[in-house]
Amino acid sequence: MELLGGKDNIISEAHCATRLRLVMKDESKIDQAQVEEIDGLKGAFSSSGQY
Repeated sequence: MELLGGKDNIISEAHCATRLRLVMKDESKIDQAQVEEIDGLKGAFSSSGQY
């Protein structure tokens, strides 16, 4: 959660079979470079208000 700007930066979360979908208060607080270094993560991006 630290890499996402902390617990208070997450508005909501949901998942499907292949993705974790997050709605963030402030996406600029996300440490994108460090998130992409997480083992097992295939990618991270923002689209249509979801990260």
